[in-house]
Amino acid sequence: MIFGEPTNNEMLVGSKGLLEFKIDFIGKKVHSSNPDNGINANMNAIKFIYELNDFYENKIKVEKDNRFEIPYTTMNVGIISGGTEINSTAERCEVLIDFRITKKEHIDFIKKKINELANLYFAKYEVLNSINPFINEIEFINDFKTANFITEASMINDKVNKIILGPGPITAHEVNENITIESYNKLKEQYKELIYKILG
Repeated sequence: MIFGEPTNNEMLVGSKGLLEFKIDFIGKKVHSSNPDNGINANMNAIKFIYELNDFYENKIKVEKDNRFEIPYTTMNVGIISGGTEINSTAERCEVLIDFRITKKEHIDFIKKKINELANLYFAKYEVLNSINPFINEIEFINDFKTANFITEASMINDKVNKIILGPGPITAHEVNENITIESYNKLKEQYKELIYKILG
């Protein structure tokens, strides 16, 4: 199956997986003059992130897969939102965290750690997305490349061989998203070649 995502005419046969969490920290609001009487959701979020990052750096990031341009699972703390005023402990804090996964085993490993830390730091969490990585071995593609981003190819059953191939430049989600005519014409020829190879 061929997916026409923008790849700048590079043929990609794999993609990282995706694991996203929304984590809600529950605190108790009191005046900042006596914070020990409350529970600061922001401080618990900070401790949670610090421990999660330590786990990530020492247990996850160290496992490399050189078939990806960025050869390890990545972690990003995208949004931290908590508290209502400077002179009170934070009653709530919300954190959104994103992992781009190289190894399927990392998904359960990370989920287990998130659950452990949530119990420790008065948090509830929701898994927003959990998608496995994939790499197809296609006999007529020797110099294969992979994507660090997610496409519809990641949503299709792993029993199906998938190729991601589209025009360029890669300007997805940018203000002036575009492709060039030269790239489009080259893509038509690439698709013809692929069809001949697939059909034998």
